[in-house]
Order: sequence, then structure tokens, then C-alpha cells
Amino acid sequence: MASLIRINFLFSVLISVLAGGYVTLDRSVIFYDMYTGFNPLANNLVFIPITLSLIQLVLWFGRYRKNGYKEAILMGLFFCFVVAGLKFYTTLNHIEIKYTVLYVFGYIGLSHIIYFALRPKARRLRA
Repeated sequence: MASLIRINFLFSVLISVLAGGYVTLDRSVIFYDMYTGFNPLANNLVFIPITLSLIQLVLWFGRYRKNGYKEAILMGLFFCFVVAGLKFYTTLNHIEIKYTVLYVFGYIGLSHIIYFALRPKARRLRA
């Protein structure tokens, strides 16, 4: 079970890094209307996945490869807060986004939180 959770976690890290890179090339992943991408408020939304993917890369090379799990809770909470923040921000500024983005961020956040919650128990069982 612990290995399945770790594989799911690493898959979510990979998705977050690839999604952040892909958003820089194609903004239609987030927005329905292609002209929304030129809106300064919409540009702020594009900055979020790029920043999160860069943070994931730093953590991948610094901690995740060495079975670090403490940072996963922080990143999981960031991704969950981004889901709530994006919904609030887009409603407030009347920007239409694809809800797939919210589902992906939610999946990544929950994967990180589950990895953090179950990882220390797996280490105690092995010892």
C-alpha cells in the first residue's frame, strides 16, 4: 500500500511539473476564450501553475528523491488553497476558466496530503 501511495505521489509531482510547463506554451488549458490570455488579471492565473511547478522541481531534486515527506504537506496545502483561491479569484474578476484545472490541482494536493499522512506510518512498520 505504501508503494502505491508513493507512486501516486510521484505521478502527481510529474503532472504538476508538466502542467506548469505546458501552461506557458498553451493557455487554452486554463481558459475557454483565447483572448482571455491577454488580460492582465488572467496573466496572474498563468503565473500560479508555473510557480508551483518550479517549486515542485526544487523539492524533487532537494527532498522527494531522498524520501522526504515533510514538504509534501506544505505543497499539498498550497495546491488545495490554490483550488479555493482560483475559484474565488475567477468569480470576483469574471474570468471563465476550465474546471479541469481545479480538479487537477485538487488531485495533486490530495495526493501530497495522503503521502504525508501515510508515509510516517509506513516507516514505523518497516523499522
